Amino acid sequence: MRIVIHAGYNKAGSTSIQDFLFSRRKALLHHGVLYPETGVVDRGHRGLSRHFVGQPTAPEVPIGPKFITQLREEIALHLPRILVLSSEYLIQAGVPQIKNLKNELSSHPGEHEFAIVFYLRRHDAWLESSFNQAERTTANPPWAPDIRSFIIHALGQWRNIGNYPAVLGRWAKVFGKGCVVVRPFEARQFINQSLSADILSQIDPMLLDVIDWKNVQGANNESLPGDLVTLVGTVQRSSLPDPMKRQIVGQIISAAPPAAREKTHLLSRHERASLAAAFAPQYRVIAKNYLGRENGILFLEKG
Repeated sequence: MRIVIHAGYNKAGSTSIQDFLFSRRKALLHHGVLYPETGVVDRGHRGLSRHFVGQPTAPEVPIGPKFITQLREEIALHLPRILVLSSEYLIQAGVPQIKNLKNELSSHPGEHEFAIVFYLRRHDAWLESSFNQAERTTANPPWAPDIRSFIIHALGQWRNIGNYPAVLGRWAKVFGKGCVVVRPFEARQFINQSLSADILSQIDPMLLDVIDWKNVQGANNESLPGDLVTLVGTVQRSSLPDPMKRQIVGQIISAAPPAAREKTHLLSRHERASLAAAFAPQYRVIAKNYLGRENGILFLEKG
């Protein structure tokens, strides 16, 4: 059985990938590809990452010994040729946790072929998008209402995941470097310039001919433009009760007309270029070691 684990990154199309795979679940199963229902929350396998990594900790995410039993039963019921799992929280896994995950998945009968898929976004775009989401979802955030303050906070708190080669290296140590698949999160580098087509190609290129990847809904979990981010951030830092904050933020987002949702960069061109340059050594290592690009170019788009 081929086992494909989409392990991240967050803010690099994970929600869109999970929505697409879940919505095509029956069609995929018809072609021997199982995207399990076990442990699914918001269409991603958060139960899987909760069990092995401890994240996310939201109360609606299933946890406990029944999870593994149910997953085994679902796999045994369908006997797929390919198993696909997806949770962006898996980027937080350490080597012992990755080993536990591999041991569990390897316990199923037959031989196994693994592919661990990572979509990587340039750090400036990743941090802009992360700030956008954090402002929407974090009540009383510990950073000032400014993306620069957030970046300082994030790079301190997220050292474990902000170092892309280190994250890839942990998975390579357990599964082997040849099993780690890196996909730059740029439309021009996607198969057929489509994220849906690209993830299908990583699962099995033959699926491109039998699964509808063209008729896909618009972007999910979209970022907000700067003025709405500021408004939402003001609500989150107010003295209102948290449930009321969530309600108001939801109303702001849903009431905004499409024209008001046109995204603008929160960082200047110079700031974006400086961030990209700071992480360029990481990109060169990844491009050479995982994509075989001797020129060391990982991302093609300019700031």
